Amino acid sequence: MKEKISFEYARVLANNSAKEIIDGLPSVNAGCVNDYLDDHYLEAKGCWFFYRKKEIVFPLEASLSNYAYAITRFGETFFIPDYRESPQKEKEYLAFFSESVIKKGI
Repeated sequence: MKEKISFEYARVLANNSAKEIIDGLPSVNAGCVNDYLDDHYLEAKGCWFFYRKKEIVFPLEASLSNYAYAITRFGETFFIPDYRESPQKEKEYLAFFSESVIKKGI
């Protein structure tokens, strides 16, 4: 049986994913180098959603400029749409995603 991870470890995984992408884009303004994540996050039964700091600005041509990070309770990492600007859509997507990962057991 898989072991569930803690919130703290999920945040580390999300931060590492953000770091990998952001550090790979030379034109990204990432002056906050150690912590790439915003304080805002969402939590559901099957996962957490984490968002990059708003101060980190992607160039318009960067395809990952509008993405966030979903970490499942078992440590799987996914890139998801960043719906921060639409709280209702954000909550609906959290419920959908959480239910999906629970069904898949990931």
